[in-house]
Amino acid sequence: MYRILIAEDEYLIRKGIISKLEYYKLEFAEILEAENGKQAFDIIMEQKPDIVITDIRMPFMDGLQLIRKAKEVDSNIKYIIISGYAEFEYAEQALNMGVSGYILKPIVDQDLVRTLKKVIEEIEYEYKAKEASSRRDVLEKYCEDIALEKRLNQAIYSFRHDEEDMDYLDLLKDLKLDESYRYVLGLINIDGKTYYQSAFNYQDVELIKFSVKNIISDIETKGVKIAFNSYKDKNQILVILCSNDDNYLKVNSSSFFAKVYNSIVKYLGISITIGISSSEDMICYELFRQAREAFDQRLINGDGRLYSYDSIAGSMNVTIPQDEINLLRKYIERRDIGNIEIILKAIFFEKNLENSAAIYIRVVWTEIANMLIKAANESKPDLERSIDPDMLNGEILNRFNNVEEIVSYLYTSIIDFLKLDKVADMKSRSKIKMAIQYIDQHYNEEISINEIAYMYAMSPNYFSTVFKKETGMTVVNYITDMRIKNACRLLKETRASIVDVSHEVGYQDTQYFFRVFKKITGKTPLEYRKGD
Repeated sequence: MYRILIAEDEYLIRKGIISKLEYYKLEFAEILEAENGKQAFDIIMEQKPDIVITDIRMPFMDGLQLIRKAKEVDSNIKYIIISGYAEFEYAEQALNMGVSGYILKPIVDQDLVRTLKKVIEEIEYEYKAKEASSRRDVLEKYCEDIALEKRLNQAIYSFRHDEEDMDYLDLLKDLKLDESYRYVLGLINIDGKTYYQSAFNYQDVELIKFSVKNIISDIETKGVKIAFNSYKDKNQILVILCSNDDNYLKVNSSSFFAKVYNSIVKYLGISITIGISSSEDMICYELFRQAREAFDQRLINGDGRLYSYDSIAGSMNVTIPQDEINLLRKYIERRDIGNIEIILKAIFFEKNLENSAAIYIRVVWTEIANMLIKAANESKPDLERSIDPDMLNGEILNRFNNVEEIVSYLYTSIIDFLKLDKVADMKSRSKIKMAIQYIDQHYNEEISINEIAYMYAMSPNYFSTVFKKETGMTVVNYITDMRIKNACRLLKETRASIVDVSHEVGYQDTQYFFRVFKKITGKTPLEYRKGD
């Protein structure tokens, strides 16, 4: 609804116009009145009407002066002139000022209604055009941001760029950086506990990252800061600090990320871990490697903290416990489950971790993963079970919070690999019970079997095997069963529409919900509600 101002010094004409608006049901949010040009101008400044109907001849300020002066302040208001003068001079001035209508006195009802409808159509057209333009601008900005984010990911995951790398030089130019700048990278990880110990769940990850980036943008720092999503891990945000003052970067980067950490924890109430690189002269993989190795320290010292590469750089020598790994291989060949668990704990818990950087864990992980892959390729007939393909991806370590979870994952992976399904120990059964409780609370969300398995530090294959052994059904069937049971309850106990019920239990595709519901219950949702 629009607001309209009637500026007319003759009381009866002014009230007559208002009566015509009401009679012809031309509804406005508010009808304002002014009896002279000065009063009309004051109302325009204060009330900002959408349409002004003004007489030309008025005390203190005539209609043309009013329009000219008001347009200097707000050019969006639409003006209709009413006048007892048919001279071309007035009409010409009105047209030159962009007046939307010119009505002669005495006012003919049809002229007033037709002119007002035309003006309202103009306003609505302009509003839609502005809205479309705004959407286009937002979309263009979004596309530009995505393109820049992609280029930053390509740069940060690439090895050093040579001096003639035009893509890299163009990136620096677009970021308004020159080749004299130094860089520090902060890797901000949204810890797994965030999704079950805070107000957020896993579907909120994009909202969380959006909020984190807003917090980062509000924290002042000398130089340039660039925050963007990691394409390797959707739970991570990368932040580059840029400055041509290397001493400033070294001294203040930790302080900046401490402020980021404190603000995120305070305002979002989530758990994050931050790994901070040393200073480098280029945006490249070396920055990411350092930040990741700092971040990996959480596996030894725990998450929910800040770790700096500079503080661990002196302890980077890694001695691979080859004797223990060879012994692990022999225990696997003998299918000696008890000793497999013991040797895994020895590899990760005993003297090997003393005074070690987390790079030790990554190196040993790779050795064990390669050993299992080799064993799978050379396996005898009774060693046919494949291992989790994600084990080869070093980023899988981001899913674990400590070495206990790593040992648990490797142990369950080996049990599954050896097809020893009967060795579902009490720890695994306890984890399945916790997983069932989690599913019962989150059945209406998008639940990934892999994510649940990693949450409880189990290999996905082994998790699925033990889950079916404990519940008598697969994870997918259990989730479906929970959804349909709750759909039945909602259909009987509430008057919610079937579409709303479908969405409430986790099915965004209503047609798919219909098919699943009928397949399980033998009835359509409507038939079930009616009790047919």
